[in-house]
Amino acid sequence: MDSLPPRPPTRSRSFDSSTSPTRTISTLSLTILTFYSVSGGPFGSEPTVSLSSPFYALLGYTFFPILWSIPEALIVSELSTAYPENSGFVAWVEEAFGHRAAILEGYLSWFSGVADNSLYPVLFLQYLVSFLGGDLNVDSDGEINLLSYNILTRWIMLTLMITVLSCMNYRGLNIVSNTSVVICFLSMLPFLVFFVISIPKITPSKWFEVPEGRWCGIEKVDFGGYLNVLFWNLNYWDSASLFAGDVKEPGKAFPKAMGGAIVMVVACYLVPLLTGIGASTSDWRDWDDGYFEVVGREVVGKWLGVWIVCAAGISNISLYCAEMASDSYQLSGMADRGLLPKIFAVKSRYDTPTYSILLGSVFCMILATFDFSELIEIVNFLYIFAQMLEFAAFLKLRITAGNVYRPFKIPLSTKGCFAMLFFPFLFMLAMLSLASLKTWLVCSLMVAVGVAFNFFVERCRAKGWLEFNELIDVGLLDGMKEEVGGGDADTESLIR
Repeated sequence: MDSLPPRPPTRSRSFDSSTSPTRTISTLSLTILTFYSVSGGPFGSEPTVSLSSPFYALLGYTFFPILWSIPEALIVSELSTAYPENSGFVAWVEEAFGHRAAILEGYLSWFSGVADNSLYPVLFLQYLVSFLGGDLNVDSDGEINLLSYNILTRWIMLTLMITVLSCMNYRGLNIVSNTSVVICFLSMLPFLVFFVISIPKITPSKWFEVPEGRWCGIEKVDFGGYLNVLFWNLNYWDSASLFAGDVKEPGKAFPKAMGGAIVMVVACYLVPLLTGIGASTSDWRDWDDGYFEVVGREVVGKWLGVWIVCAAGISNISLYCAEMASDSYQLSGMADRGLLPKIFAVKSRYDTPTYSILLGSVFCMILATFDFSELIEIVNFLYIFAQMLEFAAFLKLRITAGNVYRPFKIPLSTKGCFAMLFFPFLFMLAMLSLASLKTWLVCSLMVAVGVAFNFFVERCRAKGWLEFNELIDVGLLDGMKEEVGGGDADTESLIR
């Protein structure tokens, strides 16, 4: 103990015994929270079929997790065990590139997450109104226009749902994680029944259908839409890092949880798609959002279609709760590190970040009134910028902080890590190149706002307009970890 360097000037709850809470998230709960941060079920995967074909859709959900999801999950496991605190990926970027880069990373990730989260109450309302037989005012082109019915009634319903779901987050992560476990079982059960009943009706040859044309019809694939939907359904693995400060034995829990979540995510997409495509007699070009209800009703019966609609609705509840939890704990972790005003680190009696949840809820109430038909691409675009910063931080920390103790470490050399991330970087560049000019303009403006926000935070700190925790002396904590060594529990105990 006497040989340790001076304690760093931080009030980060992960490394301060006076404020560190009892860790409440088990490996199973972390697995389910990660599953819902990334996927939540096969809902929303249907458009990949009509945008490409059955074969290319199944190909995407088979190989994209290997090339994208596994590398990202491995990075989350390594750096979350090296920096087990609720600022998660923001801490990685700060350790690698400093405070300004960390604030920009937090801004981009948080806004992308909140905009993404605001979709789930809208989707749940759509399922609810549809289930109750309400009038969704179908447009002349056959598409449901949820925005067209009584705007005041819609806003009141959305506000009530967001309030109730946010209160669940306020009551604690154990409530969110336990509820997610139950909802996961309930939302996946109809697809298990669908699979078992449909086995005799499956025609495997339907899995290999492609568009007519040269090169297996690849020129007819809508790559922009196809890749956006794939990315939408298989990203946000880094959200798990935002729970690291509340995970029991993170060194052991993260590798197991990430592995389990990957198996669950791949299975929840491939099994329903294999079943639906193989058993249905409908044209694959008709597949669109919510089409599993149509296929379930056609192949099994109306009762299964109703069950799938209910499962989709309750799944959106857990998706919202998981995303809200990760967004609020991100702000709390950033405030702990001194990157944001201290108010965002204020905890309720349930040890949840009160004002961080409140801010996220207000933004969701505002954004839920918007039409998000074009926002999905924008959200993906912003997320890509944040993800590039995270990957760059991982590679830099492998080079400059290679001796920092990592309870879990990817069994690859630094060169091997560069090779592992070759496809993810290539894919992100492809996504950026396929984005529309409008998306480029809007996102460039938002990045500029993020840079301005950086200077505003510094101004508030310098002028004393808002109260901040002291900034962490970046790298000093790493030095302590290098000297202490040992398991993550031992390391934290000695640092305290």
